[in-house]
Amino acid sequence: MLRLERWIPWHAEASLDERFRAEMVIGGAAFFVVLGAVFAVETFVDPNASALTTAFCIVGSLTFAVHFALVRRRSWFQAAPLLLTAQLVLLISISSVLTGGYRNYSTAWPILVPLIATYLVGVQSGAICAALMFLEGLGLWWLEDSGRFIPHNTAVMSATTALASAGGMFFTIVGIGVLYERAHAARLRVLSTTLEQLRATHLELTEAQKKLVVSERLSSLGLLAAGVAHEINNPMAYITSNVASLSRDLETMLTDASLRQEYVEDVLPSTLDGIRRVNAIVSDLRRFARGDPDSYVEYDLNEEIAAALRMSHCELERHHARTDLDLAPLPKVLGLPRQIMQVVMNLVINAAHACGSGGLVRISSWAQGEEVMVKVQDSGIGMSPETLSKLFQPFFTTKPVGQGTGLGLSVAHGIVAAHGGRIEVASSPGTGSAFTLFLPLSPPLRAEPAAAQA
Repeated sequence: MLRLERWIPWHAEASLDERFRAEMVIGGAAFFVVLGAVFAVETFVDPNASALTTAFCIVGSLTFAVHFALVRRRSWFQAAPLLLTAQLVLLISISSVLTGGYRNYSTAWPILVPLIATYLVGVQSGAICAALMFLEGLGLWWLEDSGRFIPHNTAVMSATTALASAGGMFFTIVGIGVLYERAHAARLRVLSTTLEQLRATHLELTEAQKKLVVSERLSSLGLLAAGVAHEINNPMAYITSNVASLSRDLETMLTDASLRQEYVEDVLPSTLDGIRRVNAIVSDLRRFARGDPDSYVEYDLNEEIAAALRMSHCELERHHARTDLDLAPLPKVLGLPRQIMQVVMNLVINAAHACGSGGLVRISSWAQGEEVMVKVQDSGIGMSPETLSKLFQPFFTTKPVGQGTGLGLSVAHGIVAAHGGRIEVASSPGTGSAFTLFLPLSPPLRAEPAAAQA
């Protein structure tokens, strides 16, 4: 097809259909210029045709200029296809009359002209042109059948015959090209629509994943709420007791050196330690509930493991599970630290539940190559191969009804995968379970984290 971006200002931003129509109009107008050239050649064959030649050269040039001017102005563009179609019908009618009526009537034009009108203007215009061409052929037959005078201009017949042959070939090739382009454009539109639907579905899934991560985090907070309250109440109880004792013994301390020594060495340090414990718990809760920023940051994985252990301490105590911590020095990791903390906390809580009373939960970390690893191992009852095959499926849980959503490991798997990592599980009945978390130091870059928090 023609490339008109340099000559038509709006061509680049137009729809595919408008581009095709503009190209067809310019091509059709150029055909009239070719028509004038054909008649110019005819001058060398029949000098008597010079006046007709001059007329067609002028008409061809003016036609191209008018159509080009109409196409350049987008507001006038709709008139150009109508004008070109009318000119084609008029040309065929005049040439048919001048070349001897229906006996020399080219059978290509009753098909090509309606086809071109359909491309340029629409189906309705194509139907009108088909009717006009049929009526024209019928009229020419009637004129000859009734003995009416039909001129036989030899020069025009010769030129028109050549023109009909060349024109039929030209518009047939253009028509096939347009059909192919439109079919290709239709496929592109389908692909574009599918792509938009996929993009919308991806956005919906991204939003759903965000909500799922938040929901699982809130579920974890709900599970930990009673234990966290207990964790806060314990230090607050002896802080309150120490402050009450200090208030009671304040006057006595002024004269009793041994009592002052007891407060300095025992009561005040334990009070400060209790305050620090409460601050640490509240700080961990605030960090966990707040979520992550919208972009990756550098963080210390061991600090997030320690925070996850503090957050899950109440669950470990409730199930009387012991812990064994072995954290090796690690390089800084790039990612979303709160989400990784959520994953580790989920694994630790699951390990505490699997251990039962008096069980052992081992947490270790180490670095190898461009990855850091975290292993959470329990001494519980282990899992069967059937359970392992469904472990990361959403809503799958081995816990009693009401004690788990079945989303924890599924969300954890999604978070780790979004960081470019993986989770490996080793377990068999009676030998406990070991979850190993593999994280790259630098996860794959993304425009937006797959589960970034609002």
